[in-house]
Amino acid sequence: MSLRFKLPLIIVGIVVIAISITGIIIFYGAQDILLRQSKKEMISVVERGTETISALLEAAIRELQVLAGDDLFLKLVADSPYSGEFGQTQAAVQTRLNAYVEKCEHVERAFIADFAGKIIADSNRIYLNRQIGDYFNLNRISPNEPLLSQVRRTDISGELIIFLAYPIINAQGRVNGFIGSSVRLSYFSKHLKDIQIGQHNTSYAYLVAADRTMLYHPEPSKIGLPVENETINRVVTQIQAGEQIQTAVEDYLYQGLIKLAAYRLIPEVNWLLVVTGDVKDITSPVRQLAGYISLVACLVALGATLIGVGISARITKPIVALEKCFLQSAQGNLQVQTKIESRDELGRLSASFNHMISEQKEIIENILSASESVRNGTEEIARGNDDLSQRTQEQAATLEEIATTMEEIHQANTTVMENAEQAEKIVQTTLEAVSAGEKSISQTRTAMWEISESSKQISEIIQVVNDIAFQTNLLALNAAVEAARAGEHGRGFAIVAAEVRNLAGKSAEAAKEIESLINESVNRVEIGNQFMEHSVKALQQIIENAKKTSAVILEVTNSIRKQTMASQEIQTSINQLNEVTQQNAAMVEEINATSQTLKHKAEALKEKVSRFKV
Repeated sequence: MSLRFKLPLIIVGIVVIAISITGIIIFYGAQDILLRQSKKEMISVVERGTETISALLEAAIRELQVLAGDDLFLKLVADSPYSGEFGQTQAAVQTRLNAYVEKCEHVERAFIADFAGKIIADSNRIYLNRQIGDYFNLNRISPNEPLLSQVRRTDISGELIIFLAYPIINAQGRVNGFIGSSVRLSYFSKHLKDIQIGQHNTSYAYLVAADRTMLYHPEPSKIGLPVENETINRVVTQIQAGEQIQTAVEDYLYQGLIKLAAYRLIPEVNWLLVVTGDVKDITSPVRQLAGYISLVACLVALGATLIGVGISARITKPIVALEKCFLQSAQGNLQVQTKIESRDELGRLSASFNHMISEQKEIIENILSASESVRNGTEEIARGNDDLSQRTQEQAATLEEIATTMEEIHQANTTVMENAEQAEKIVQTTLEAVSAGEKSISQTRTAMWEISESSKQISEIIQVVNDIAFQTNLLALNAAVEAARAGEHGRGFAIVAAEVRNLAGKSAEAAKEIESLINESVNRVEIGNQFMEHSVKALQQIIENAKKTSAVILEVTNSIRKQTMASQEIQTSINQLNEVTQQNAAMVEEINATSQTLKHKAEALKEKVSRFKV
């Protein structure tokens, strides 16, 4: 591509890049500002929403608080159900409760319960005598503190409700009963329908209970179902754990869309109000701005193109003339001259071109003379290189033979050294095995000595047994004599004495046999000890000889290792010398080839230079 077209393209490219960078900075800056403003607006909206629900909840509780001070209700909870006036008072209370329910659209039903939690009056009589303990925790009651239940579905219409109750306090300041009502959740949620962020239709609000159930959602099918948002689920888990929840805005991914969610806790009922919107919808004005910036960039690029074409034509005209002169000089015409007389860079370039042509004329003339001298010199160098190459090849062949012989010597030394090292390892293994055998024999000798000592102790014990048997025999004999004197009465005792005497005799015989065996064992142990002494002496002699053999093998190994290292160094030196010789031969060949090439180049240079018109 010519400079005539490159200049406009460069100008347009610079302008487009500058506008693009500016547009990107503006786009992301505006997007960041818009997101920050949207987050502030979301926090403001969610704060207003929670304040509205808290105010409605407080208003409903205040209504019950006012009713709790009514004398009629005080009289009902104070009277006994068995008194004559109770029925009349109950009917009047029923009328008042019905009127209250009809007046307040958000109240589904109202009731009065005694201190035990039993409903004694209700706008819907089917709930009479039921327990409000099903709705509230009556174990934690304090005067002037309202009771709030979890959200549940009513038995009447199936819609979501929340039960509220307020203690009825007597003149002594004690709780006598409760007045309560079931408030429709729509009373709170109807104020959430129109909540959105600015004019973004994709933004909306929803309400989540502490058990993750959605109490309100723009899509009615999701009301009563668990919340799907993992971020809100995490916040609900923190609420269940009793952690402090701060109003915040977080982004999350839902069905492939990046969304923002602002949430705030309604502490009276542990509900979480969430306001959410699509980031794509929120940042749509920024994308419109990007479109405007792109349009402006296109218009500016078009203007830059027109300006660039005009500037390019003015700059490139003398450059084209100078280009023609360069082409003629490149074709060998050194008689060409430029005629640009401007005082800018192109004028100086023209003057430099004319000076260069003059210098080239002189250089070409010198080259023609030098090329002939080079050709003659290269012929002489080539003849000397041929002789040097032949001698270098003969020297390389001799070094190859020496290197082969040294390699064989090195391999033989290596084999001998490996065998010597293996023999040394075998001797060491034998030495270790013999040492282990010596230790085993010493341990065996100790064990046999202990056996001999034990046998002697057993002999002494057997001697004691013999003495006992002898004494037992004497006692049995005396017992038999005494039994004979006793006549008929001592016959049984005589039989026992005879048996004891027989047992004593057998014990004595057994003891003698054991003593004989023990003595024989002791004799054999003594013989074994003598054999052990001979074995120990023989093993000690073997160990001494093995150590001497190991020392001799070690000396041989060291000598062979030194010889191997020396031969390896010699071989390395020969290889280095051979390598140097090969390099010299290669260099000679290269010089020879270079001289031939230089000769051809000189001839070619002369031929090419002769084409110039000087």
